[in-house]
Amino acid sequence: MGPYGMGFPADLPNNGWKLYLLSLIIIISSGLFVIIRLSLRYKASQIGWDDACVVLSLVMSMMVSVCMQLAVENGYGMHKSDLETDQLRVALRYFFLAQTPYKISVCLNKVAVVLFCMRIFISRAFQVAAYTIMGIVVAWSIGGVGATIWQCVPIAGAWDKSLDATCIDSNKFWVAYAVMNILTDLMVLLLPIPSIVRLQLKPRDKLLVIGIFTMGGFVTITSILRTTSVQNSLKNKEDITFNFIQRGMWTLLEMNFGIISTCLPTLKKPLSSIMLKVFGSRFGTYGTGLSNPQRLGGDGSGGTGMDLLRGRPNRRLSGGVGGILMKTDFVIKTNDRGRAGRTSDEVGFVANAQATHVK
Repeated sequence: MGPYGMGFPADLPNNGWKLYLLSLIIIISSGLFVIIRLSLRYKASQIGWDDACVVLSLVMSMMVSVCMQLAVENGYGMHKSDLETDQLRVALRYFFLAQTPYKISVCLNKVAVVLFCMRIFISRAFQVAAYTIMGIVVAWSIGGVGATIWQCVPIAGAWDKSLDATCIDSNKFWVAYAVMNILTDLMVLLLPIPSIVRLQLKPRDKLLVIGIFTMGGFVTITSILRTTSVQNSLKNKEDITFNFIQRGMWTLLEMNFGIISTCLPTLKKPLSSIMLKVFGSRFGTYGTGLSNPQRLGGDGSGGTGMDLLRGRPNRRLSGGVGGILMKTDFVIKTNDRGRAGRTSDEVGFVANAQATHVK
């Protein structure tokens, strides 16, 4: 542990403890959500690339937390004037090292959400839109990572101000990145809405499904608050080690809330069971929030539908509709004995609804 430990104030003012403790709490919390997600997905034989993105995002988040903790241990959180030159360089170096995995984690969270949606909505138009948005997110993130690493030439100029380095205007870059981050959040957030709106569902059920897919809106709010914090911190950039603590805290919250929000749909089934026990039948049949679930076979009358469970789209879904909007392994299925068939843990999807025709 560095000379300033966990950043608790001693003889000199120190805000580092706020960042240190938050980094511990938030990484443990998001880690638990990821573990639960993976266990449920593994149990349902539903492990996919979206899960890999979430795991890698958690690894990046852990790297950010470690870097911030090491920065605090070396004086990050104290007034710049209270630090020796060598201490300042070490603290700023760890601050610099935390920036790249943060951007990678945020990118992976968005990619995970898009991949999750692509497992459900399989129409050609949706797939094209999803790949387009994912391409924008990845391309912007690659550019952001590159600009972060080479914000100064030589690179060490980012934390060692004694070097004769050529640097970009970091103030403009940080604000531009934060704004674009919010815009891509909104793009990912709105991606599944048109497909959901076209489903023939009761208004209450449709709102519930939309709510499931817009849980990430809280992450967008966090991104906006972080952007505000970034702008405020730039007003007194001269005391960077002391005034950037709140900004670092919002960075941790945004990144890890993103991880948690990608895991929430996976927890819908256990959470629904809890809600069903608390609120009874008012919450919905089988704890899904949707009423009258039926077995969706070839003719919508309770056929075998075994290809639904193997992840192969059934083109004769529900009443002979000509196309299918959703991957059928996300559709509720029950048998004649009333026992729920095997289904994904993410969503208890369309029960008494027909999928809209998709060409």
